[in-house]
Amino acid sequence: MAQFVLTRSGSTPPGATPPGESAGGPSPDAVRQGSPRWRDGRVLAGVVLIVVAMLAGSRLLSGADSRNQVWSFARDLSVGTVVTDDDVVLSSVRIDGGDYLGQDHSPVGSRLSHRVVIGELVSASALETSTATDRRLVTVSVDIAHAPSGLSHGERVDVWVTPKDDAAALAGNAAPHLVLAGGVVDEVPTIDSVGAASLLPVVLDVPNADVARLVSALHHGDIDLVRLPATSS
Repeated sequence: MAQFVLTRSGSTPPGATPPGESAGGPSPDAVRQGSPRWRDGRVLAGVVLIVVAMLAGSRLLSGADSRNQVWSFARDLSVGTVVTDDDVVLSSVRIDGGDYLGQDHSPVGSRLSHRVVIGELVSASALETSTATDRRLVTVSVDIAHAPSGLSHGERVDVWVTPKDDAAALAGNAAPHLVLAGGVVDEVPTIDSVGAASLLPVVLDVPNADVARLVSALHHGDIDLVRLPATSS
C-alpha cells in the first residue's frame, strides 16, 4: 500500500534542505559594499594630476595655433639692395613683439638699410624710410671672363676700369683704377640666356652722383667686376 507522510506547517520534510542553507552547507553572510572613499589622499592626488595634464595640453594646443604670417628673406642681401618678389617669402612663426612685417605689409620695393641673411625675419628697421630717388640703375657690359661666376642679385661689386687707348698709356694712366666701390647688383642674366655672347650685361644699382663717372669709364676702357665678401656688406 502507498504510504503518506504528513508534516506540520514550518517543518522540514525528511531529506529536504532546510531554508537558508545550500546543498553544500550554510549560505555565507551577505557583505555590504561600502561607499567610495573620495577623501582618500591618493585619489585626490590622481584627480589633481589629471586636471593639470588637461590644462597643460590645452595650453600647448592653443599655443601651437598662435602663429603669425610674417615676411622673411629668401637669400642673403647686401645693404642698399632693393627688395624684389624673389627676395622674400611668407613664413608662419610664433613671435612675441618686434617690428616684423606681417602679410599685409610687403617689403617689396623697399631698400635695405643693412645686410641681411637668409631666413632672417623682415623688420621695419631693416628697410630705409627715405623716399628720395637718389639712385639709378646702370647696365655694365663686362666680358664674362672679367665677372665673378655665379654673380646674383643683391651682391656687391667694385667696378675697375683699365684704359685701353694709347694716349692714356703714354700719359701713364693705363693702370687699372677703381671707378665705383660697392655697387649693388640689381640684375644679372644667366649664362644660358646670354648664349654664345662674350659680354655679360650686369645691371648695377648705384648712387646718382656716381653715374656719370661710371658711364664714362664704360666707353674708355675694359671693365672688371670684383665681388666683395659677404662679411664686408
